[in-house]
Amino acid sequence: GTLKDGTTINNESLKNILANHKIWIDTEGNEGKRADLNGANLDGANLQKADLRRANLQGANLRAANLQAADLRQAKLQEAHFDFANLQEAILHETNLQKAHLRYANLQMADLRYADLQDAMLRRAMLQKTTITDADLKGCLLYGVDMLPFNYFVTELVLPYYLKNFGDAAVAAYDLDELSIHPGR
Repeated sequence: GTLKDGTTINNESLKNILANHKIWIDTEGNEGKRADLNGANLDGANLQKADLRRANLQGANLRAANLQAADLRQAKLQEAHFDFANLQEAILHETNLQKAHLRYANLQMADLRYADLQDAMLRRAMLQKTTITDADLKGCLLYGVDMLPFNYFVTELVLPYYLKNFGDAAVAAYDLDELSIHPGR
């Protein structure tokens, strides 16, 4: 891949960035260096179980990347591209995913509690057993998402007839203003 400035990222340099980031996390910022992958091209990267807490991945291309069980808590992911990415069991707690592209992404069993998904595109994303409690979904496009079957935790949640079954996602007290939900085809 490449960084925003055009610097090439090979597997070795990515491992060094992740190792320095892990030190930065473990020492609460006293040592190491926070991962700054702003605008990086990491198309197809294997970041399975990576510790990317509080990393900067704004505008990064993570298309078809493997982020299964990755820890992305409080990461900056605005306008990042996760189309076709594997985010199964990923921890996205309190992440900023504003305007992120998550089309066809596998978010099964992911933790999106308190995530900011304003204006994110989740067309045809797989959200079975995903926790989206207290996530901000204002303006979020959920066209054809796969959430079946769903257990309702909020009785006042009113959904169109075609979303009566939502998948084992845990949903409670999130912002539904301007939420776009359309049936899949």
